Amino acid sequence: MLGSLLGIALLGVQANGLNFVGVSPHLQQVLTGLIVVAAVGLPKLVGGRS
Repeated sequence: MLGSLLGIALLGVQANGLNFVGVSPHLQQVLTGLIVVAAVGLPKLVGGRS
């Protein structure tokens, strides 16, 4: 559960940072989606816990 809360907090910081530097909302959603896909898929590729 702690990992989920940390992930949510990091996505919030990422969204605020991208908004602060003027990145378009569409690109923000794309980057957030890529981060979520990487967070889900990367451990499976590396051989971490299932």
